[in-house]
Amino acid sequence: MEPHRLPMLMRLGDASSLATNRGFRRVALLAGASLAPFVLFALGFSFPIRCLGDCLAQESLRCLLMSLWFPTEIELNHYALRSREEFVHRRASRLHADGLEDSQLTAEFVKREEREHMSSCQTPGRQMRFLPVMDAFRSMTWPERQRRFHTFEYKGRSHFITAVLEVNLATSEDEYLLEWIDFHSAAGMDHFVIYDAKNLTSTRQLVEPYTARGIVDLWPCRPTASGSCVPIDELAPGNRLQERDFRMFAVTSIARQKSSFWIAQLDLDEFMFPRRISSLRDLLWPETQPDGVQMFFVWQLNHGSAGWITKPPMRQIEAYTRCSQQRDWNGKSIAQADSIQLTGPKRYTGDPHRLVPEDSQGVKAAWR
Repeated sequence: MEPHRLPMLMRLGDASSLATNRGFRRVALLAGASLAPFVLFALGFSFPIRCLGDCLAQESLRCLLMSLWFPTEIELNHYALRSREEFVHRRASRLHADGLEDSQLTAEFVKREEREHMSSCQTPGRQMRFLPVMDAFRSMTWPERQRRFHTFEYKGRSHFITAVLEVNLATSEDEYLLEWIDFHSAAGMDHFVIYDAKNLTSTRQLVEPYTARGIVDLWPCRPTASGSCVPIDELAPGNRLQERDFRMFAVTSIARQKSSFWIAQLDLDEFMFPRRISSLRDLLWPETQPDGVQMFFVWQLNHGSAGWITKPPMRQIEAYTRCSQQRDWNGKSIAQADSIQLTGPKRYTGDPHRLVPEDSQGVKAAWR
């Protein structure tokens, strides 16, 4: 890990006082988050000396350090490329408009994977422990699944964690959607608000069992801040504001209605999960109070193609098992709904990454 990245691991705000009455696990978590940056900083400077120019050994040490990643209790795997075939298909319409040909798209794929070392390391594989639950969903009745994974009623709120997502912004993404919903259901999220940018019949039919039971709220048009719905065919081609418009509407609606305790921001190629604990509910429940940590910003770990040329015949989390040597600067957030500002200069305006501005007064946040 490069030394200049290490200060970004420091916690924003003083959350150490929260550990006083919450047991050994809470103390250990905060202590690890506080001490790890200094340990990693020292190791970062020692790598060149220890390796003595041995690039292979240095890369192995970087991969080992990445897999340990001491401060993290929430992880975010970003399947940034997928296979070469999928990358070209997903990017073709946009890059063809810029005058690029398919051969140049393939070259861009190779360049990006090599530049960002996206297949340098074996992924830690902690996301794989959710596969048995995802497989169990196939034989589980809907009433049983709803009771075990999607029923929450406390203090008038019907959901604990609501994830906000957009699909079909560029190409159809039906083939990934159910895996994404089932994974996050297994990881502890119980409700999903999804914007279908193209209003596809196939997407609507695919998630119908989920929408019929209130697990998914599917928006087939772009909601404005006032709540009116703009049909997809009335949007200007390539309108990139539609993503922020939807996020602002969805997030502020959930916060105003107090329908969920936590809100997560994600894309379809991003998978958020707890590092060690079995469920995000168990991890976040102790923080679900006014003096708890109000937002976690989770640095993403970029995954490459793992050598796949065409779309693999398995789920993403099983196929793409090679990743970068270190977490990216970028990431996504999960925040207490009550901490999101609805008015004033710091109000939420659709930022796809941060639900709460990092410089907001009185907000305890953890950078993970």
